[in-house]
Amino acid sequence: MKKIILSIAVLSATFAFAQEKEIKAANDAVSKKDIATAKTQIEAADAKLNGKLYLLEPEIQEQYLFSKGFILLQSGKSAEAAEMIGKISELGQNKIYTGKNSNKERVYYIGKADADASGVAGLKEETYQPKTLETIKQFVGPLLQKSNQEAVDAYNSKNYNVAGPKFKEVYNFMKSIGQENKQYLYNAALSYGLANDYSEANRLFTQLLNGGYDGVETTYTAKDKDGKVEPYSKAVWEQLKKNSTYSEFKTEKSKSIESDLYDAAVKIQIEGKLYDEALVTIDKGLQKFPKNSYLATQKGVVLFKTGKTSKFIASLKQTLAQNPNDSSNWFNLGVMQSNDATMLDDAKKSYAKAIEIDPKMKDAYRNLTYLEIGDDAKTIEEYGKMKKSGNMEEANKILKARRERFINAIPNAEKWYQADPTNVEIVSLLKNFYQTSGNDAKFKEFKEKENSMSK
Repeated sequence: MKKIILSIAVLSATFAFAQEKEIKAANDAVSKKDIATAKTQIEAADAKLNGKLYLLEPEIQEQYLFSKGFILLQSGKSAEAAEMIGKISELGQNKIYTGKNSNKERVYYIGKADADASGVAGLKEETYQPKTLETIKQFVGPLLQKSNQEAVDAYNSKNYNVAGPKFKEVYNFMKSIGQENKQYLYNAALSYGLANDYSEANRLFTQLLNGGYDGVETTYTAKDKDGKVEPYSKAVWEQLKKNSTYSEFKTEKSKSIESDLYDAAVKIQIEGKLYDEALVTIDKGLQKFPKNSYLATQKGVVLFKTGKTSKFIASLKQTLAQNPNDSSNWFNLGVMQSNDATMLDDAKKSYAKAIEIDPKMKDAYRNLTYLEIGDDAKTIEEYGKMKKSGNMEEANKILKARRERFINAIPNAEKWYQADPTNVEIVSLLKNFYQTSGNDAKFKEFKEKENSMSK
């Protein structure tokens, strides 16, 4: 008897048929409210599918999503249910890309992004109209209102761990009935960020940015026969135009928040230490909003945190060229330049520019003071070596140069003290400066200040 060999194509067809059978059985069970049977059938399909939903025809995908969503809902997992059911509307909103992969399996990708990501060539476009949308609307309405109230209450109570998932749930429920509103996804992203769940917050912000969300909303208003101006949905507003008792039909668009969205996304990415992603987001944001000083500043921060000093300096200079009155960036530039021995004069100029803009910037005075002093610990060490070796002439030269540096540092040190008079660090420094310079009166004055601050 000859051994029967089945081709991969036949095996794939048989495999897909088995899954369809189980999904259809689950769908029938859901229609009969037999949740136990539906769950058993869906679990069996899941075990075989292994997440490869694209192997199912759109109609079977819809049955799978509807059945699984309904089962999750009955199990009290409303957030997961909303996400599952919300995907059904995508079947009708996107093109279906179908063809065969390298394993000769028939595939059905929803939307161009998934199709491109698959790498499968020669896919053909099809369309599909979901059949369960009306059924979904009937039971989602009450759930939507409940979820929305829970999301708002949690947010107002600063219970962001609850608010994030709930706002996302509202978004998915609305999407499932064809009323997608990304404002709720934005609310979810903000909530996840406030809950320090940077991974999910970043995922949602990235989804919003990649999807072109800008927060612009159109308000439709009309005046009724009593002279009262009311807002309406676009569909109702269009219908009212045919009614002669209504007048003054107006539309008003809100401002775009896209720039703010980039700011929020970058803030989350930096707090979550997702520096590579932050740089990508910053560059995309600056292409659209080249005058966004926050993004430009944060680019410098990220470059600094990742050790890219030269790029950080270049970024700061570019930012300052656009906004030369930013004292913080002049200060940051001074900090970076002071780390390079060949750029100390440039650092002093940068600190001076920061002080010119903000005369009360105590940290700039502090850094200028220490730049004048130089590495004093190293100076003391060198002096000790010269003295120990008996080379007093060289030792005295070192002390003389140190004394001159201290005297040169006094003007900036005094301004630092004026800006920060309760700081014992500057009080101690000035005491030493005055002692070294031979100003006995000032030395005694600051010695007394130091003693009183140390009590």
